[in-house]
Amino acid sequence: MVAPEKLGDINQKYGSEGGDQIVNGLSEYLKENVEADEKLVHIDGANYVVIVPKGNQAQAKRRTRQFCAQVVSRHFECGGEAVTMTLSMGVTIQVAESQGMGTKVKEVAEDLLRRMGVAHDQAKTQGGDKVVEAFVADEA
Repeated sequence: MVAPEKLGDINQKYGSEGGDQIVNGLSEYLKENVEADEKLVHIDGANYVVIVPKGNQAQAKRRTRQFCAQVVSRHFECGGEAVTMTLSMGVTIQVAESQGMGTKVKEVAEDLLRRMGVAHDQAKTQGGDKVVEAFVADEA
């Protein structure tokens, strides 16, 4: 899960229109920087998920670090000014299930979103501009 940091501060300084500019700018930037096999999904508000098909733990860590570095070095238009942005990110992966396990897609998606949300909340609690990984023991 990807979300811009200090969006509330931006809304206070520039109004909700400024916050919207940041969310839209981040959305466009993420769209431009996902790799060909990745998918960007808008969850709600300022929260996004980047899906890396057939990814592994090392690839997930690499991509989150790349996104953070790319975003922090870019300027976003906000209220006629160029502002910098940091991200909080929660990351997890889904281990491939053996065929016939009977796991439903909805259950897998809900579990992934729950784990990403917990990791994202921990990143924000740690002061922002953080990546927290929520990998299950089998994935290591």
